[in-house]
This record gives sequence, C-alpha cells and structure tokens, in this order.
Amino acid sequence: MRTPSVSTILPGRADGRQARWDDHNAERRAQIVEAAIEVVEAGELRDKPQIQQIAEAAGLSRTVVYRHFGDRADLDLAIHSRIIEDVRDAIIPALVMDGTIPELIDAGVGAYVHWAAAHPALHRLADHDTASEGPFKSGVDSISGDVVDLIRGVAGLLGVAIPDELDTSLDTFVHGILGAALGSVRRWLEREGDVTEDLLARVLGRSLWFLIDGHARDAGIVLDPDQRISDLVGDLV
Repeated sequence: MRTPSVSTILPGRADGRQARWDDHNAERRAQIVEAAIEVVEAGELRDKPQIQQIAEAAGLSRTVVYRHFGDRADLDLAIHSRIIEDVRDAIIPALVMDGTIPELIDAGVGAYVHWAAAHPALHRLADHDTASEGPFKSGVDSISGDVVDLIRGVAGLLGVAIPDELDTSLDTFVHGILGAALGSVRRWLEREGDVTEDLLARVLGRSLWFLIDGHARDAGIVLDPDQRISDLVGDLV
C-alpha cells in the first residue's frame, strides 16, 4: 500500500515550504546577479564574467550559483534584465511632461548618455545583446513601440492624417533613430575623451528633434519647439 506524501496529508505545510523556498531562491538570485554586476563594473571585462568570478563576489560556491539558475543562459538573461532595469530607472524619472518636446527629448537622451558614461562596462555588456532576442533588444523594441504610439496619438489629437507610406514605416523609422543614438553612444565609449558627455547628449538630443520635426512637417504636422507639452495637451482636451 502506497504511503501518502506529506503534501497530500498537510498541503498547507507543503505550500508554506514552497513559498519559503521561492522567497529564498529569489533573494539568492538577486544576490548573485548583483555580484555579477559588481564584477563587470570592477574590471576591464570585454566579455561576460565567469561563473567563478561571480561566485567569489557573492561569497558562494559555483554549485550554489548553478542551483539557482537553470544554466548559464538563464544567468546571463537575469544579468541583462537587471542592466535594462537600471537604465529604465535612470531614464524614466527624467521624462516629465512639464517642458517642451525638445526638452523632453533632451532629458531622455541626457539621462541615457549620463548613465552610459557612469556604467560603460554594463553598457558594453548589454550592447552585445542587441543582435539577439534578449532583454536589451526587447527594451529597445518596447521603447520604439511607445514612441510610435505617441506619434500616432499626437497626430490623432491634432486631427492630422499621417500619410500611409510614412505610417507603415514608422516602426522602421523610430528603430533607426534609436539605433543611431545607441550607435553614437557605443562609438563615444570606444573613443574615450572624444567629446564631453554633455556635448554628446546635446548633439544627440538636437539631432533627434530635427529628425522628428522634419518628418512631422513632411506629414503636415507642425510642432512648436517652444510650446509646453502640458499646454498642448490642455488645449486638445
């Protein structure tokens, strides 16, 4: 006769044990990922950190590290996700809808450039992910989608129809803009001391505004660079 398991007799106790393990696993994973971030930022790594380096930084054994991640790919995914989270934490607070459109662009670009300047090793590591279906590419795709939705939303509020040929290519166009910004920052990090980060942020911000403004005008949408976004929204509701 088969003996009932503890989880069958006392399901609540088993559920509690699983919950404690899940909490412990989440905490340990976070500890390991933070250790990996420290390893990357502390050295001159041109590639992903080794498991042994991460384990030593976390004060754990390699076995424990692997116990909390399915494989190396799982760990790399967690590291890249943590980097993207850090980038978002730097950019989102800067995007306040209290200034003009150029000021909003400058704020977002400036926050990104300053983050990259402060964390060049993290940027380099995450940038290797752009060609794959990883967190960095997903982050760029997500931002691109948000920008496309914003452009279409503004056009709708202004009662302006975006030409079909431009509307169908908006995603490609926006990806190109974001790719240009990423490429410029990548090149700047490779050529240390080429220009100051403030100058880079300013030139990138202006360039993005000129691109957006030019294409908007070509579609019949006139954007006033001096009009505050809050006033524009207020006039349209």
